[in-house]
Amino acid sequence: MPRVERLAANKGESEAAVAAAVEQVAELVKTARRPLITGLVGLGVEDCRAVLDFAQRRGIAVAPHVSPLVAAVAAAETEVGAAECSFGEILTRADVVAFLHVDPATSHPRLGERLLGPRPDFQRQVWMFGEEPPPASKASSNGAEKSVRFMPIPPGGSYAWLTALRATLRGVGHALDGSLEDGLADFATALKRRRYGVLFFGLPPEADSASYAARWVEQLFRLIHELDTGPPMRALPLVANERLGAAAEVVGWRYGPDGAALRGPVLRATQRSAALAEADLIIHCGRWTVPMETVSGGRAAPLVYLGPQADVANAAEPALHFDCAQAGVDAGDTVFRGDGVALAAKPLLPTGRRPTLRDALAAVEQAARQD
Repeated sequence: MPRVERLAANKGESEAAVAAAVEQVAELVKTARRPLITGLVGLGVEDCRAVLDFAQRRGIAVAPHVSPLVAAVAAAETEVGAAECSFGEILTRADVVAFLHVDPATSHPRLGERLLGPRPDFQRQVWMFGEEPPPASKASSNGAEKSVRFMPIPPGGSYAWLTALRATLRGVGHALDGSLEDGLADFATALKRRRYGVLFFGLPPEADSASYAARWVEQLFRLIHELDTGPPMRALPLVANERLGAAAEVVGWRYGPDGAALRGPVLRATQRSAALAEADLIIHCGRWTVPMETVSGGRAAPLVYLGPQADVANAAEPALHFDCAQAGVDAGDTVFRGDGVALAAKPLLPTGRRPTLRDALAAVEQAARQD
């Protein structure tokens, strides 16, 4: 099958190839018994709506990609509530900032640079916790090196460290091993004296199961809520190289959170593995964030990819590929920042060179209706 770079072209032969590819996708959609839409990473609001509308009209299940961290946060918020805030609020108010199992220099370099830089109006304490000191533990700002206090957490000791910190803040003794005890009292003192605190976090390396990750994040959120009875204390996850765009918001607006009674075509997290195993057609929309084998389950189901050309190099060759425009690159749309703030993503490059995802889906649906 031909790879399709555009849905519109000047040359007649390119238009013919595009039309043939659209017909092939339409035929696959009509004949598939268990089609499945995956991905939705990096899409804007309008593209997400187009995917859900297409899926609902065609009776196709949708399995959005959700990282283990995002899934664990959603589960913990259901149990104990969220502890969110905006990046702007943090930059202007936070005098105690901590990073737990995450390095802002790699996940969010611009945010890290601004947080690690000096404040003219107040002094900010910055702490980092993890197995190894990240590069951001020493950051340069205006030519002057600013030290950040790093505290090691031995492999497998993150849950014990959270438990010990909660106990220390309550004034209850808690036995720890070796380096886990170093600096814990100092950090607890800083938290007690804060005017506004925030803890950015990723999952610890030992969080190799969904249940453990959810328990760990729930423990963290309980700590944050206990602290938030005094001066403000917040927690935000940092997901490196995985912009979820607007998928979580659009799905939530329409069908409620994961686990809600009304989910429309969107599968719950517990249903997605079985759906991948049974799918006889996979339509992947948006950016690749996981290996192709993870999406396809190692099966030979036809794979149609509607997303950026640059991501194809990171995956096995799809049966068909529509090189779609990206929000904020060569298409405009509304996306959501890591702190949940909506942004109008304006195109940096001229629009019209590549079709939007909604254009591609509209062309496929029109071809499917013609027969």
